[in-house]
Amino acid sequence: MSARASRWMTALLFVATGVGVQIRHDPRFHADRHRRRRAHDPVMHPSPPVKNVKELIAFANARPGQLNYATAGRGTNGHLAGELLNSMTGLTLEHIAYKGAAPALIDLLAGHVHMEFTAMPFVVPYVRANRLRMLAQTGEKRSRAAADVPTMREAGLPGFLSFRRATASWRRPARRGPSSTGSATP
Repeated sequence: MSARASRWMTALLFVATGVGVQIRHDPRFHADRHRRRRAHDPVMHPSPPVKNVKELIAFANARPGQLNYATAGRGTNGHLAGELLNSMTGLTLEHIAYKGAAPALIDLLAGHVHMEFTAMPFVVPYVRANRLRMLAQTGEKRSRAAADVPTMREAGLPGFLSFRRATASWRRPARRGPSSTGSATP
């Protein structure tokens, strides 16, 4: 994917579940310090009696093939996180692919699916309102937004990390020489 940018606009491509975006920004902005890791955390609808990862494993082993998880689509980081959980624990959670994170979250809130692997900012308000349960965090350390939720390593699954990295690098455009007014362009 490529985008054309004028000298006052920088093309920025975020690769997060296959989405490309071109935004307008000051080219002097230095984005390296603004790198973020967004984890894809397992959240459950409150109807199954599961409050943590160990209970999820026990509950799913007692009902093989009956639990499912939603993601924003096939091949997304949420899908890979679900398959990683299946392979590390021997579970058979069924993957249900949606056309985006919003429809998956809507069906999770309605109870049509049991769980979802999604980015924390989308679900924290629902977790705080007790409409969803966050089982664990899949990042390297606990987030301040959900400090009471353990990481997957703390929950007994060392080596389980799932995140995407949104990075950017901006450079000031090269000077093009004198403009029509006789001054150099910035």
